[in-house]
Amino acid sequence: MKTHLTLAIIAIASFANADFVYNEFSSPADLQLNGTAATFGSVLRMTEADVSGQTATAWHTNLQDLSNGFAVVAVFNGNGTSDLGNWGPNSGADGLAFAFQSDSTTAIGNGGGDNGIGGIANMVAISYRTFWNDIKLITTDSNGDIVDELTWNYNFDDNINYALAATWNPNSTTWNIFAGLTQNGLSLVGSANLDTSSYFANPVYAGLGSGTGGADNNNDVLAWSVTAEAVPEPATMTILGLAAIAALRKKRNA
Repeated sequence: MKTHLTLAIIAIASFANADFVYNEFSSPADLQLNGTAATFGSVLRMTEADVSGQTATAWHTNLQDLSNGFAVVAVFNGNGTSDLGNWGPNSGADGLAFAFQSDSTTAIGNGGGDNGIGGIANMVAISYRTFWNDIKLITTDSNGDIVDELTWNYNFDDNINYALAATWNPNSTTWNIFAGLTQNGLSLVGSANLDTSSYFANPVYAGLGSGTGGADNNNDVLAWSVTAEAVPEPATMTILGLAAIAALRKKRNA
């Protein structure tokens, strides 16, 4: 498990010193857990398997200055549900979201496909939706209503460790969205020019969200890191992810 946990940290530390890093969650400092979010051994379990209608968020309690750009990385695994036969193969729910807002560390939104962050005001979020097999980049206004919503298709399977990442470059207003199996490294899923400078003009709380509707899962976070710095180009990010895996395999075989 440590091999998978360390992936996110190495991939991001290859180009910057992270502003905060959780390479496990047995005793997480500076972390506000809301709704169903709870630590489970060394894992942050956002929702439990076989329980519908859950909502969870987890916010780092220190405001982050992300105005010059940033990268966020997590290792995620959705597992444990007995509902797969009812909903179709590999259709646990509902995934994990990265979220950024400046209002409160107790902010929590709608569950289900909204992944615990639906309806939170003045927010930017990247939602990896395992049941719907897509990834959404959204922004919301002061009422929590969606202003921007961009979607990329991505097929998720149950009980697999995924590396999830996103970067934002304020100079080019470019968002890059990544995902991949931890053993294969990060792959660029999509890019978009979306000017979110106004959301990051002041320091924000960085957080995670998750939820369940009718379908469910243990939505587990194994590692999480945010780096507030200028970020590399997508190709470089992908190469760094692959290099990290090669280094981990070498260490494991040593």
